Amino acid sequence: YWTQTITNGITSTTSAAATTTANSNRTREPAERLEKFILKHIQNCTQHVKRMAENKILLARAEMEEHKALEVFEQIASPT
Repeated sequence: YWTQTITNGITSTTSAAATTTANSNRTREPAERLEKFILKHIQNCTQHVKRMAENKILLARAEMEEHKALEVFEQIASPT
């Protein structure tokens, strides 16, 4: 009797654990896909913001060089 009860208990526990693992895998896979999708989206947005910031820096440098050239021109062109 005890052998049958213990064996049946172990079998049902093992099958319940296997079912739980299968269910968690089914839930985990879509969650991992969603996580990867969100991560790619964040990386894409971050790269876009980085490119915009780099372009602003390049534009500011060009404007600074133009301003310096204008100051030099004004000094040369102004009569003393």
